[in-house]
Amino acid sequence: MARAGLVFGLLPIVAVHGSSVLAASAACEASSCRTTGMSAMGSESLLMQVRSHGHFKQGRREASVWQLGMNINPSDGHDFGYRAEWDEEVDVGSTDAALSADYLSRAVWTKTIGHVAIARHNSGQCEAVKVWHLKASDQSMLQYFQSLNPGRMIVSDGVVFSFINESVTLPDHGADPIFGVDGELAFNWWYSNNGARLALDGGHLSCQDCNDDDTHGFGNEFGANTQNGQGSDAWTHDVANVQGDCHGGSCKIQGTDHGSHMESGPVYGQYAIYVLEASSEAVPDFPCEGGVLLAASMQATTTTTTTTALAKNSTEMLHTRCTHSNDTCAGAQCCPGSPQSGNKSYPCPSAPEGWKGCETDDEPPARCPHSDHQCSFDQCCPGTDETSGKTYPCPLSPGFQGCEMGGEEPQ
Repeated sequence: MARAGLVFGLLPIVAVHGSSVLAASAACEASSCRTTGMSAMGSESLLMQVRSHGHFKQGRREASVWQLGMNINPSDGHDFGYRAEWDEEVDVGSTDAALSADYLSRAVWTKTIGHVAIARHNSGQCEAVKVWHLKASDQSMLQYFQSLNPGRMIVSDGVVFSFINESVTLPDHGADPIFGVDGELAFNWWYSNNGARLALDGGHLSCQDCNDDDTHGFGNEFGANTQNGQGSDAWTHDVANVQGDCHGGSCKIQGTDHGSHMESGPVYGQYAIYVLEASSEAVPDFPCEGGVLLAASMQATTTTTTTTALAKNSTEMLHTRCTHSNDTCAGAQCCPGSPQSGNKSYPCPSAPEGWKGCETDDEPPARCPHSDHQCSFDQCCPGTDETSGKTYPCPLSPGFQGCEMGGEEPQ
């Protein structure tokens, strides 16, 4: 969506506003990298160059959508242990409670996928995320988890994106099973009469005949025929932390969703499992930084390139601040209502062009800090006495360099 710039004695500025261009303009922190060239190619793609720590990367940036397949709440009263609905073509929970209770989307679970993201969140606010590229691009999550025998599969071949914004370990309670260890995704890791539906090989993966209770992750069981997908009322548990050697009820777990022989433990957060439909070249990110509020659909920006990936943490994710609040959002999400929007929720500034899902479809403009003028992305506010008569960037684009005063709005 193109928005004409305001004219304040300067040439008009046209801001191409859409998911891909915003992603490019927000792609880098000034201290580590900057966009060096953009060519608008429609609302869904653009050609960009990024310089990061002296290295260049060029490729096509395209908007993709992460879809929520599962959410695990370790203390909601529903059993998501090994015997649960991981391998069933069913829906669990409701879309209204998709990020507050256990949830499984049959429609998403049956899609053919190429990437998996796991985000830890509290009350929907993202705290950490990892994205894996899968070895195969012709399988769905349902097909993976239905493959119980032989099972014991390492399904990914690399973490392509990660973000962690706080400690992932509680004292004396082991490491977060996803963010406290490195490694590839292991699915259906049964061993003896134990198993974990999802774990990382950077933790401990027990040998097939080892009855050691030492593989920990999501969808756990310590006492059943796990090779055939079974579980028990005594030893089932949703989430277990990575820890040293433990046995049965002495093993540290999260939450209250467990069998009668296990002990409840503190909850680190809920875990949302997102999938991205199969793509052989795209390298996606996932919006999490800044406590982004998760939703059933999350917009990713994928880069198709054959050059070396940017250094870790050198780029920001596709997220931005809501126009009239300090809330953060990303892609197809709603910002909370404000007086400027008639107290109705409105689309995130980085929502795809034409996206409708809020109480009002119109994104309200921002107000210049030192006047009653309104402005939008990559536009200048008129000069005032506070700025010595010089134009300065609209608050929506504080780093915009096209004004007489560049870089940031005046104090």
